[in-house]
Amino acid sequence: MSRDWERTCLISMATKRKNRGLSRAEAIHDINATLHGFSTKFLISRAVNAAYNGSATNI
Repeated sequence: MSRDWERTCLISMATKRKNRGLSRAEAIHDINATLHGFSTKFLISRAVNAAYNGSATNI
């Protein structure tokens, strides 16, 4: 996956889970399960933290 596309996708997924009321851990687990290994947990965690901190452009 292209890093820019991957980052945009992960942040979008994280934001949707935040809006649904999931915790950070639940969001990370849910995104990881949805992607089935297409991204690393490290990148998913960074995107979730950025979305939940409101700094989605800084990952």
